[in-house]
Amino acid sequence: MKAKKIGKVWVDSGTVMVCDPCYTESNGRSSMINVDDDIFAKLADTPTIQVGGKGSGLAVAVRSGHGDGHYPVYAMMEKSLVVGLFVDFGELGAPKLP
Repeated sequence: MKAKKIGKVWVDSGTVMVCDPCYTESNGRSSMINVDDDIFAKLADTPTIQVGGKGSGLAVAVRSGHGDGHYPVYAMMEKSLVVGLFVDFGELGAPKLP
């Protein structure tokens, strides 16, 4: 397995959310994920939350640790298959893999 830098994610709310794009609003379609102040209120008490109801799996949101800015994103690759995703919020650097 190897880590491949695939880009960066810009953060303007101190929060990053991972979800399937089909669950977000697009071209006037309503979304299954309601991104509202409730997400940010919940993240005030804990660094990570499940979005869309307890255990629903629609999305995961995390505080970015250092707030706003841009952070590198790495794909954990096994041959041509993405087997993991890593966002570096400024503490760890590129993933060290065996």
